[in-house]
Amino acid sequence: MLLDISIRHFMLIDSLNLSLESGLLAITGETGAGKSVLLNALAMAMGARADKKLITPPESEHADITLNFDIRHNKQAQTWLANNGYDSDNECVIRRRFSRDGQSRYTINGQTAALSNGRELAEYLLHIHSQHQQQQLKQASWQGQYLDRAIQKKETLTTVRALASHWQALQKRIDDLAKHQGDHSKELALLQYQLEELRALDLQPNEWQDKHDAHEQLHQEKHVSEHLNEAMLLTADSPSANAQELLQESIRELKKIAKSSDMSKQILNLLDTALINTQEACELMQQYQSTLENPNETLQELESRLSAIHDIARKHQCHANELSAIHQALQKQVNTLLNADEAVKTLKEEQKQIEEQYVEAAKALTQQRKKATKTISSAINATIAALNMAGCTFSITLEPRTHNNPHKEGVETVCFLLQSQPSQPAHRLAKTASGGELSRLSLALMLHACDTDNQLTYIFDEIDVGISGETAKLVGKKLQQLGQQAHVLCVTHLPNVAAQANAQYQVTKTVTAQGASTDIKPLSKKERVEALARMASGNTINKANLDHAKALLSEA
Repeated sequence: MLLDISIRHFMLIDSLNLSLESGLLAITGETGAGKSVLLNALAMAMGARADKKLITPPESEHADITLNFDIRHNKQAQTWLANNGYDSDNECVIRRRFSRDGQSRYTINGQTAALSNGRELAEYLLHIHSQHQQQQLKQASWQGQYLDRAIQKKETLTTVRALASHWQALQKRIDDLAKHQGDHSKELALLQYQLEELRALDLQPNEWQDKHDAHEQLHQEKHVSEHLNEAMLLTADSPSANAQELLQESIRELKKIAKSSDMSKQILNLLDTALINTQEACELMQQYQSTLENPNETLQELESRLSAIHDIARKHQCHANELSAIHQALQKQVNTLLNADEAVKTLKEEQKQIEEQYVEAAKALTQQRKKATKTISSAINATIAALNMAGCTFSITLEPRTHNNPHKEGVETVCFLLQSQPSQPAHRLAKTASGGELSRLSLALMLHACDTDNQLTYIFDEIDVGISGETAKLVGKKLQQLGQQAHVLCVTHLPNVAAQANAQYQVTKTVTAQGASTDIKPLSKKERVEALARMASGNTINKANLDHAKALLSEA
């Protein structure tokens, strides 16, 4: 059950700390007082989309909502928390904080969580039933989901959905292949031509990159070789003049005067050393030049290969590195065209086997649904009779689908019918149910659902719309019965409903020059009598109204 609610800076609530009692709780207040604020805050805490406009007052930077649940007897919630790595210790604390700058923080038991986790967990903690949900009763999809929750063997429905999905996937593949059946000679010819070009290219793994790197290296070596050749030419190879010959000529001239002075000897020694260094430099340049030679592949050969690869890549409008993948894809397309007929035949055989399995599973699902319709109809009719709908009969029919292809929801659609009078035929809810009938039928369906899962906190937002008087009292009694099994919060304007609650909480709105604010507080016994008297009389309190309110409470 929901134990505590804490709300800060959200819509009309600046600060609220509310502890809730067990059983049936009535949430009352004048129209416009802000009862919907509480419901919006609960929805926000359970993962609804946040809007910075909901943060109030304007100077507040963030809104903060915290819910504290007692899950000692809620095995489903305990299992979900354990499976998703959240510590529980018999309680579940959910906190939602969102800011004006768009940032949001969501935690479950103090651990950061995704909003999607909150929405999943909400299924095991809280159910908000509003007038919008009442309108969903008219929808075939909702009716089908409601019935399927009541079938005993849930794995049958899972099998039906899995087989239908498998069949539909096979059908999509068959449809795709069917496009390639018939006259596809032109397409096949083009693909085979492109494939033959790639085969002739014979591109090896990583060849483009290897050739590209080799080309860069050879290009660089060519540049180095050109400068080496020029240096060697100037140093030793030039027939007209080079460094070695010029040094040798200088040495010969200086030898003629070497004995004339010590300085001439010193110059001669330096030139001898320079000649030796020049000769050694020539040898090193020759060795360096020999390392630049590539006997395996010339620069021209590399450029020719790279050009061929690039031309094919340009045709396919892709990078050269992608050509291998293009080759494989083309081969697959060609194989598909060549073997389309055989592939379709194989898929249809598999599809036939799946369809046979689907038919058997769907038959089993239909039988389970038929059994569930009897149980649900009997229970609902007993409840609506007790809710002053004498003469009305609720029933569920299973209508065969108009096509034979496997459908994930089985071979029939579920339809809820209501017969308003014994002499009148039954009609679909969307066509026949009044607002009051829809409210009571909605309550009856929820009561039946609670029989199998009573660990949630149920919140009913004006479930009593369209009813009054004795009928309202009967609705209140049913809600009181539900409160004995589960935790129930009921937003109501009817004193006959509110009087049946174990406790009553009043929503009030205060308007000042600074703006409006909403507060919620539990009522004492005296305050509750006065509140019921106002609800019954339209804010007029006198002895008769107070006596009537006391009578309502004493009869509850």
